[in-house]
Amino acid sequence: MEKTELVELMDEVSFFNDFLKEEKLSLSDLKDSILKFEQKANLIKEGSIENSVYILLQGKAIVSRQQTPHMTIATLDPGAVCGEISFLGNRPRITNVIADSNVVALKLNSELLLLLPPLLGDKLNNKFKQILINRIENMNKSITKLKVEIEAISQMKGQLEEEIDTATLSMGRVKTGVNDIASFIQELIR
Repeated sequence: MEKTELVELMDEVSFFNDFLKEEKLSLSDLKDSILKFEQKANLIKEGSIENSVYILLQGKAIVSRQQTPHMTIATLDPGAVCGEISFLGNRPRITNVIADSNVVALKLNSELLLLLPPLLGDKLNNKFKQILINRIENMNKSITKLKVEIEAISQMKGQLEEEIDTATLSMGRVKTGVNDIASFIQELIR
């Protein structure tokens, strides 16, 4: 892929909105780091040890876990970043990322960042950290929302149990009443 094509792709994704043209040109020099993935190919495999981060330049990818491979956790569009936890934390991959269409991605690792102009490397690291901070904030909001929903469900469960108890008690009274009427009718018949 030509440098101008790569810069054009970077111009189209929000991740690079704050980057200067010269910085995009520096990144486009990393031709070996521009990878193409066919649909259904793994960008990232859960459990693998690799300290690279990917920035999607073109195409879509899905995030899943081995425990629930048919459940999509997230859909990644151009400009999305994946693999930042392993990249920043030097940890095994925690999800699978699979190309949902033909994908072009920029793959970076710590060694490559050292080859870039220092300000560009710092800018990328700061961008990755900001993405993690945003994800943590979003997860906290989601967890809070789930806790509120679980509490509401728990309260509804208590209310349903009370209503079932009341209905059961009423049914017992009706049954007793029906039995009394049946006994009365039996007495009349004799």
